[in-house]
Amino acid sequence: MERGRIEEPDLTEILDLTAIGKLEWGHDRSGAAAIGTNVDYSMGAGISITRNLLEVRAGYVPDEWRAFSYLRLTSMTSDRYYLDNFPNEPLSPLGSRVLRVALIAVNTRNGRLSGEMQSCHHCGRPTGHLELYDAAHGIPEAVMSGSERVECVTCGPTFAH
Repeated sequence: MERGRIEEPDLTEILDLTAIGKLEWGHDRSGAAAIGTNVDYSMGAGISITRNLLEVRAGYVPDEWRAFSYLRLTSMTSDRYYLDNFPNEPLSPLGSRVLRVALIAVNTRNGRLSGEMQSCHHCGRPTGHLELYDAAHGIPEAVMSGSERVECVTCGPTFAH
């Protein structure tokens, strides 16, 4: 956001912050967007201003597939930056990952994930990683045996536990 537009480092930071629980996610009232709020903002301006991120809005088509539509980032100074899902937009695939991870967070308790920063061999840098599993149908919090895996939030490759 430093150059007046959303860039790849902004999106990877949002993914990492989401993975480690620094963004708290919920649905907007229209049911067509997930909204992530900077958790550190509640701790005071001295902490939150270092990130210059107040809110992330990830819009999607409100149907069963929830296709990525747009991202809107709001800075601490209330400036807004947009990324639309145009066919020639090189950041659209990363915007889609932000939406995917946000929708995972929306469905967790308190809208926050509890992942960790780990070195990713595909990305070549430390990134947020999530421990995922397939749930048994109709049995809340039951884990399907053998489905446990770790996923990089930036590039997506998973590793068996």
